[in-house]
Amino acid sequence: MKLCLRQRVFTWFDTFDVTSEDGVTFFTIRGELALFHHRLVAFDSRGVEVANLEEQMLTFRKRFYLDIYERYSGELVKEWTFLQPRFFLDFLPWTIEGDILGWDYAIRNGSLEIARIYKQLFTWGDTYVIDVLNPQDALLSLMIVAGIDITKQSR
Repeated sequence: MKLCLRQRVFTWFDTFDVTSEDGVTFFTIRGELALFHHRLVAFDSRGVEVANLEEQMLTFRKRFYLDIYERYSGELVKEWTFLQPRFFLDFLPWTIEGDILGWDYAIRNGSLEIARIYKQLFTWGDTYVIDVLNPQDALLSLMIVAGIDITKQSR
């Protein structure tokens, strides 16, 4: 399943549209006003909140609280690395590894690839293509990409 996460241009807060290859909108991710940190909320095509990602403040490593379907799931954490960006989830054995430029990422569970993320260059706003093997992992993969995007913005 391929999804495209496109940032809307000329908005006050981060807003992304998540569409299929056919242009069908699955999710909308909107930034909300939060004091001194980022908070992104994902809505399904009917406008129902399905997930949110909230940056933790005053930590040595970038950390995000992650709620899926109004339940706290755990944290997305950026690891200390020298060349290649790496993240992990504290509630699943998934690792997220980026290339040396930090544009393309792979989400893995051990040696099994869950999703592959590609940043499209030369577009208005940030645009990512997410190739998810299992559609059930799509929402979590999208929220991981949102966390990566926030991390890249704050460098």
